[in-house]
Amino acid sequence: MNQNWVRTSLAVVLASAVLVSACAEKHSDGEDGEEGSSRLPTAPSGTTTTSTPTTPTTPTTPTPAPTASVAFTQDIKPIVAGCVRCHSNFSTYPGMMSVVIAGSASSRLVVKTQPGGSMYNYLPADRATNASLIKQWVVAGAPENR
Repeated sequence: MNQNWVRTSLAVVLASAVLVSACAEKHSDGEDGEEGSSRLPTAPSGTTTTSTPTTPTTPTTPTPAPTASVAFTQDIKPIVAGCVRCHSNFSTYPGMMSVVIAGSASSRLVVKTQPGGSMYNYLPADRATNASLIKQWVVAGAPENR
């Protein structure tokens, strides 16, 4: 499995956990009657309830957003450098974005450059690695720079 993909996935999971934790914490420190109050509802008259005390959570410092592991300028532009003979728009980020739907694995660029795609055999050097990098870049939101 591609290490960059694993790192990116791990960073997304960790960032999500931090956001969920921060959201839960925000909604648990209200006062009586305020939105987000942590008080339990009271039982109807004549009944008893028990509750288990919870340990207060320690505030967490949000982690910075991970930097893009694959970016157009640093990684994709060198891969498609030979393509500009026929696809001159690939020499610039805005031109490349004309065939990319950021975040979509079914983007035209991804489909055509994957094994079996019409442009796969035109990829330089290690075609499988370059096709994987293109897909990873598009799925990650197609950032221009790191």
